[in-house]
Amino acid sequence: MDGINHFAVFMRCGPSWIDAQFYENSCFLYIAPDTTIVSSKFHLQGSGKSIFVGRDCLFSWGIDIRTSDGHALIDLDSHSVLNPADSVTILSHVWIGFGVSIRKGVTVGPGSIIGSKSIVPKNIPRLVAAAGMPAKIIRENCTWTRDANPNSQAISQIALSSKDWN
Repeated sequence: MDGINHFAVFMRCGPSWIDAQFYENSCFLYIAPDTTIVSSKFHLQGSGKSIFVGRDCLFSWGIDIRTSDGHALIDLDSHSVLNPADSVTILSHVWIGFGVSIRKGVTVGPGSIIGSKSIVPKNIPRLVAAAGMPAKIIRENCTWTRDANPNSQAISQIALSSKDWN
């Protein structure tokens, strides 16, 4: 790790393979309780930028989450950076499929699903399924469960619980 004052907090996570790269000072990675990460890379670049992962998320393998593009694009007229770093927020109960790339500045709403191999350059609202390059909403008012074959009582409980996710 280069720089100083990096923080990584992992709260009661399930089995996880996490590769966290901190490129600048004062970056912060937080993973809330009951989240399972099979294999993910977190790239934190931009002083003070963060990646926040909410409670009860499920990450497949080969996931890449970045707070920066890795290199600055400079406007020569204004002498400004065209692509500044920005934090990433993934709210509670989000399922991210394998090979997904989540870009800087994105918020993924609670209860949502991101399909395999998607690139997510923009915010995803709550309780939707999104997929593609770039990711687009393919279904609204839906969510997921860890149970592959939920019964009707479990489905009713999920529907009731989803109102409280944030």
